[in-house]
Amino acid sequence: APPPHTYATADSFRVNLIVTNNHGCSDTAFTDVFTTAEPIISFTGLLPKYCTGETVTLTSSLRGNIASYSWSNGIGIINNQPSISYQYSNESNYTVKLSATDRFCGDIETAQSTDVFKVPVINLGNDTILCPGLVIPIGVTATNGYIYTWSTGASTANIVTNPVTTTYLLQVDNNGCLGEDEITVTVLENCLVRVPGAFTPNNDGLNDVLRATNAYLAKNFLLRVYNRMGQLIFETKNPLEGWNGYYKGQPAEQGTYVWQLSYFDQGSNKAVFDKGTSILIR
Repeated sequence: APPPHTYATADSFRVNLIVTNNHGCSDTAFTDVFTTAEPIISFTGLLPKYCTGETVTLTSSLRGNIASYSWSNGIGIINNQPSISYQYSNESNYTVKLSATDRFCGDIETAQSTDVFKVPVINLGNDTILCPGLVIPIGVTATNGYIYTWSTGASTANIVTNPVTTTYLLQVDNNGCLGEDEITVTVLENCLVRVPGAFTPNNDGLNDVLRATNAYLAKNFLLRVYNRMGQLIFETKNPLEGWNGYYKGQPAEQGTYVWQLSYFDQGSNKAVFDKGTSILIR
């Protein structure tokens, strides 16, 4: 049998077989051989690292008699697309494969891998109001491997606020993937709750309602308003609500009304009871 032969280039070749017997008689047979270039596939654009939600864009390079090809990115299969864009939503190591079928040379494949890290989700909560001298802890649950950086310079997952009004920014780093949030802690000059001495319920948008002021942090709040006959005409446990000057659906008379106020003061840590009068002016 003739020895095997490897062709170095893509072309057409005629192969001759000459047979000679012991008597010197010979004959020749031939066949034509066609060779094609070895298929080459590759792709570019894959980075060593991504953050969840970051867009991955890949571009293929295909050489040969490619009949079909497909991508496998660890989350799905995409067929016959020269370029693809997608996002990873979970933290993991992913292998991206580009597979192709050559009409003459069969199946081929190339692969690369990448690491995906989660973007930390940070929630410091709603902005907060404090009485003078009070501080509170703020922060998040610590996660191993995360780097915490506060606008104050602290590097822990949790800190204690300052006794002055401050906006705090927390940035959390997970292998270069950043999440952040901020919270404003307002410290009041005082937490003394007051009731105005007069109000004018004439719907002009100014002093239309008799309500307690500075009652942001009052607990167990109760405001009652009485007329000159001692009748209870208004009551609320909501510090944001007040009396609009109406009683039983009708405008109350102009004059002086007695109010009583009770609440728990977080600044002094004491129960407070107060009373006074307010004038309804029409």
